Amino acid sequence: MLIKILLGVIGYNIVVTALNHDTCKNISRNNLLNMCNDNNCTKNLSFEIFCTNLRSKVFKCGSLFIPHEFICDGISNCDNNMDEYPGICSLITCEKGFYKCDNICIDFFKLCDGVRDCNDGSDESSLVCKKLIDSSGITCPNIFLANHIVSCYINDKNESYLISCGGFYPPETKAEVRCKSLFYSIKGSDYQILTCQDNGNWNKDLMECEVECGTIPEVKISPLIINGLEISPAFWPWYCALFTSINSNWTFFCGSTIISSNLLLTAGHCVWKMPENLIKAISGKSFSDFYKNELNSQMSDVESTFIYPLYQDSLGNYGSDIAIVKLKSGFSFNEFILPICMNWTLRNFIRELETRTLEGQVAGMGITENGTISTRLRRTNVEILKTEDCIQNQRYEFKKYVTIASFCGKGIEDTIICNGDSGSGLAVQNKDTGKWTLEGIVSISPKNPKDALCDKKYFTLYTNVGIYVNWVYKYYNK
Repeated sequence: MLIKILLGVIGYNIVVTALNHDTCKNISRNNLLNMCNDNNCTKNLSFEIFCTNLRSKVFKCGSLFIPHEFICDGISNCDNNMDEYPGICSLITCEKGFYKCDNICIDFFKLCDGVRDCNDGSDESSLVCKKLIDSSGITCPNIFLANHIVSCYINDKNESYLISCGGFYPPETKAEVRCKSLFYSIKGSDYQILTCQDNGNWNKDLMECEVECGTIPEVKISPLIINGLEISPAFWPWYCALFTSINSNWTFFCGSTIISSNLLLTAGHCVWKMPENLIKAISGKSFSDFYKNELNSQMSDVESTFIYPLYQDSLGNYGSDIAIVKLKSGFSFNEFILPICMNWTLRNFIRELETRTLEGQVAGMGITENGTISTRLRRTNVEILKTEDCIQNQRYEFKKYVTIASFCGKGIEDTIICNGDSGSGLAVQNKDTGKWTLEGIVSISPKNPKDALCDKKYFTLYTNVGIYVNWVYKYYNK
């Protein structure tokens, strides 16, 4: 079948979905201020720059003030192009009477007027113009999500013409849909074709694409924490940093692990008696500095925390040191932010040590060999030990913390897990599938009495996640 390219730039167009929170859906230029006032919407830290310049009726560009109608109109009015910032423009749903293309909104009267207002030329496509006239303005809704790759075309006799997938779909538009990289179709087929019907509805339901868990690029594993080597979030995409407000300054205090778009697992002592409004979660982050802007990071406030009912902090010897953090706005998954796999079978996985050795990996931003919080995310290999070996080699006063619901790990290559790494997940790789599964959560470790560092001679204690999967699943499955 012959394909004629009508547009200046043709390719798969990824349609970016609005954020999960209600205030963040159907964002228009008229309600941008509401979006900026709601912290749930500004997950990407780059949004803060945009929002600090937004006023009730105007947008500030240096010494220049422009009306909201000039935002995302395809014309850069600011020296830094902030009024055309793609991160904002991609989320905007054009108001009634406007057509969206290339993340900009143009008036409907500019369609088919002989002037090319869209960079891809879709506003002057002959077939779009013909369909617009024939359909009396009927179009199908934009139902595509960030986890879809979409290519759109219109058939005319024996030929097909590619058109922009910018949110304008007249009848007879066909949309070829695939799952984005790192996602898979839950019904098997990873490809479908949808057709816009004359009544303004698509002819079938859009296929659902789920994210692949526990998958990272193949890279050389780097040691972490004390004597560890710095890594990128793409090498440990389920790591999420937790920050708390101290004297009005947001400060890193614990790690956590992403198990779904809006659920994290961390240590119970990390969030023990801590108000939810004093916690922010940031994924895709390389630095422990809250205020350092990072392009691929996403931030969310915390809606609620759930600590295991039997946990009693120091009074209970830190037993059952596990907690769930529920986010107000879920993370959007990409190559920098992904969930880890969970084994939902109730089990004590360290029993596998009876037949084989076990190693895992941990990432975090804990205390370094210099006695300071690491400025960067680091990762290390951890040898998982038999319980009897752990008890035998721990200091006497620390032995009481070792229970059936915990296990010990020893850093390999002269590395140790230390303060600030609490709450981070220990992951074990499946040798057959290559995927990583969460098996432990960093809990506590003996301190060196001579300084604030953890003692290299002893082992770190981890919460055994497999013992608590039934409790976690109750929240995961809601």
